[in-house]
Amino acid sequence: MLLLLTAIPAFSQSEKLQGTIILLWGREENGAKVVRSYQAFEVVDTQEPNQTTLVNELAKKTASFDTVLSSIWKKDMAWQAATTSVKAPKNTNFGSYSQVNNNGQYLDGGPAKYLTGYQPKKEENNYLDELTGNDWASVNKYVKDIENKLIKDGWKRQYGAYRLAYRSKELLIGKNVPYKQNMTYTIVAAASTTGGEIQIYRDNTLENSEGKYYFNAGQYGIAASIEPLQPLQTLSCVMLPETHHSSQPGVLLVYARPIDHERDFNLILNEASTGFSNVRARETKDPNGVKVWLGMYGLGLSGRTIYSRKESGKMAYWLSADIDAESKKIAKDVIGYMEKVSKDRKFKLIDGKLGENIVTDLIDENNNQVMRHVIDPVDQKIQIFFYEI
Repeated sequence: MLLLLTAIPAFSQSEKLQGTIILLWGREENGAKVVRSYQAFEVVDTQEPNQTTLVNELAKKTASFDTVLSSIWKKDMAWQAATTSVKAPKNTNFGSYSQVNNNGQYLDGGPAKYLTGYQPKKEENNYLDELTGNDWASVNKYVKDIENKLIKDGWKRQYGAYRLAYRSKELLIGKNVPYKQNMTYTIVAAASTTGGEIQIYRDNTLENSEGKYYFNAGQYGIAASIEPLQPLQTLSCVMLPETHHSSQPGVLLVYARPIDHERDFNLILNEASTGFSNVRARETKDPNGVKVWLGMYGLGLSGRTIYSRKESGKMAYWLSADIDAESKKIAKDVIGYMEKVSKDRKFKLIDGKLGENIVTDLIDENNNQVMRHVIDPVDQKIQIFFYEI
């Protein structure tokens, strides 16, 4: 059995070995608690610890596929004697040993960067799968449908990782993906039992955030059709589960395909008859708690929301952005796409004003409003609406 040890510091005159606490890790299977591994922590301090508090602190800091089923306190015993005295179930793995104080703070650097019963694997062809069986299935069930949809729509996987996730720099799931300027990127993530967030940075620099994308327990997170705000070398993608208390299986997937705003414009337009059902990235809620959907495509604009219109109950796909040099160029391009549709389908293109807003409407042959393009010079906003007929 391989045992990982670290250097043991000398005790101060006021500190002494109080004993060893052993954590038994496992899970419930068919109603029974099954121990799969255990860890030993020598406690060095001026008095005995509060065992409940200590166990809770150690459980937060230790990454494991399992949960703490129970603990054993061995007063005045060093770890060797304590673990020898414990009759562990057959095939139970001894995970690690370390020294801590009463607050669960490591005195020897801790058993950091490795997990109980865990042997790290190497990436192969930008893919890493360290999960097996139920652990893999517990996260794949959240992402398999959106992954199949991305592949069907021509997206190519740039990176994939199924592994243990924890809110620490040692065990987060992350990747610096080489960025190509003519590509758009979609990042998908999930955790097995909690929500979490996707974080995206330019060139691995925390100050240069491209945004955080939150997801709830039981759903996947998605950062759809990301086109970074400035030129960069790498797109730094990170998935973090929301809990600090334990690790869990997680997944991070990065897909890319060439930027083509006219293609995406026509995808949205052609999905109007379905209520935009095939261009919905994920269900969420607006600030008022009303159910909406994140749109899959933004044409380079930051806001993309699909919502139900109060007056008709039909769906609208709403794109929005602050006015700047890039968004002005995109807005002009969209007018060009609308003109082409008007010509090809014999639709009407009507220019006008609503208050201070400059408005262009696209009307079909049955006098239904198909689109509205709005420039708001007061609030300095660009808004583009696609409407379900």
